[in-house]
Amino acid sequence: MDWVQIGQDFLSAVVTGLATLLLPIAVTAGVTWIVKKVQEFKASRPDVAKALAMIMPVFVTAAEQANLAGLIEDKKEYAISLASAWLESKGWKIDLALVAGIVEQAVYTAAFPHVDKQAPA
Repeated sequence: MDWVQIGQDFLSAVVTGLATLLLPIAVTAGVTWIVKKVQEFKASRPDVAKALAMIMPVFVTAAEQANLAGLIEDKKEYAISLASAWLESKGWKIDLALVAGIVEQAVYTAAFPHVDKQAPA
């Protein structure tokens, strides 16, 4: 018997099991945090939120087109950079994690336009 190999296999199984158990919890917590921050932002800055909601699909489409043309690899990062530059040009300061959440929301809305936008999160 190779005790080292048995120990490594056991440790690997434990780590895999913990990752399988904890990863969905961590993702859910992260998504919940982003949704909460976006809702707080919309409540505190409705003018900026409305402007972002109107312009964000343009940034998402631009990122998609730039990716298809082979100009960029990371569409999300490109859309975030476009949104950040636009926000900066307006003099608005918003947390990048919040901008990333709004980009994700725009991507989801573009991918699933038939989903009720007023449904509870």
